[in-house]
Amino acid sequence: SWQSFDHPTDTFLPGMDSLAISCLTSWKTRDDPAGNFTLQIQLNSQPGQTKIALTIFDGETPYWKNKGTPLDDDMPQALSELLSNASLSEHDGLTRLVMNFTGQLQFWKREAKRGWSLIWSEPKDKCSLLDACGHFGSCNSNNGLSCKCLPGFNRSHADKWNPNPRDFSGGCSPKSEACSSQGPPFWLRLPMMKVGLEEAQNYSG
Repeated sequence: SWQSFDHPTDTFLPGMDSLAISCLTSWKTRDDPAGNFTLQIQLNSQPGQTKIALTIFDGETPYWKNKGTPLDDDMPQALSELLSNASLSEHDGLTRLVMNFTGQLQFWKREAKRGWSLIWSEPKDKCSLLDACGHFGSCNSNNGLSCKCLPGFNRSHADKWNPNPRDFSGGCSPKSEACSSQGPPFWLRLPMMKVGLEEAQNYSG
């Protein structure tokens, strides 16, 4: 028979089966359950380790994804156990994983004296999003304007970088086509720059 526990909307609770429940869908707003963001959950069990692949979609567009292992993602052990269907003891307390309408995945834990506390959340900032600044753009969440173009590049659609709302998805384009056709290639050192795992593989060859 049909049970709501087997068909959750935006919340994953202890006792739910992550092998049977592959996604969560957020509300559209605080008061509208129409749906907006979707979390896809995939488990890949290997000897000595279970990889937990989490991907958030904004509509049909990939919005955020984790690195695949609890250690790489600084994922709390309680969350890893929750998603890997491990048995939780009473000492672990009540927990819940919520796909929030803001697009943030939130892991909450209830404590006797403090009530519900937010333990872990992703994405942490705008720079954690997939393709946050488009092609040839870099992101720094500490800057007033989080995105900027790499040296030698200009904004592809400068008007869209203005507020209300800002759209960086167009990325950046080379200032001159001559840069790609004249002179030998060279490497530009960019300190304090972090590149995602998949992107790093794409540029390694």
